[in-house]
Amino acid sequence: MKRPVPERVSSLQEIRKLYLTFIIKWSNFYIMLQNRAEVSLPDKIYFRIGEVSDFTGIKPYVLRYWESEFEEIAPIRRKSQRLYDREAIHTIVKIKNMLYDQNFTIAGAKKKLKEEASQKRVSTKVNVLLHEILGELKSIKQNLG
Repeated sequence: MKRPVPERVSSLQEIRKLYLTFIIKWSNFYIMLQNRAEVSLPDKIYFRIGEVSDFTGIKPYVLRYWESEFEEIAPIRRKSQRLYDREAIHTIVKIKNMLYDQNFTIAGAKKKLKEEASQKRVSTKVNVLLHEILGELKSIKQNLG
């Protein structure tokens, strides 16, 4: 004969569900904050690979490898020195978060970066179209008024 389940057990299960939901939401929020984490950079245009390594905590040989894997990281080369701009450094931080914190594979990080780039292109195209429509509406308003 089965024993009836006391009400307290069902409330414990609800507490566990709420706790797990909280943990999942908090971890997603934390990951989002990590993606937005800015690296405080000195007021310079370009940075050498050693400086980028110090800012990001990534060894120079890893940066050179990532340069071969991710087309988004393309430092300028002058006098056999790699010079990274701010955008490249922010991309490096984003890749670091994807690989180390979110456990993406290199292929997964590449795919995510390409998706973000395509979304960015689509949003800029939409903005251009909206500005064209706005211009046409203004001209129609002037013709009517």
